[in-house]
Amino acid sequence: EFDDDKESEYLIDVPGDTADELISHLKKYKLRRTKVKINDVSDDISVHSVYGTLNAEGTPPGYMAAIDPRHPSLGMRVLSSSSTMGPDGTALETHDQRTDTFA
Repeated sequence: EFDDDKESEYLIDVPGDTADELISHLKKYKLRRTKVKINDVSDDISVHSVYGTLNAEGTPPGYMAAIDPRHPSLGMRVLSSSSTMGPDGTALETHDQRTDTFA
């Protein structure tokens, strides 16, 4: 059941070179008077692929993870945002800093 009062957020993971084309396409077909917002958050969120198990304690704080829905052999898709904190409590602001967490 859909609840009009509750906001939903969807993230679409696409190759970086196709993001602008997809956003343009989605905005073209968005109804004018809807509350739908379409934003490019690729500067704020990084996507990582992890093969094997992430760790026995689950996803680290500040990360979202799930088995790749296309096929389990594709590993896990892990999302991190620019507000993700490192082990020392400082923000991991760049994609490279967030990627180093898995190295």
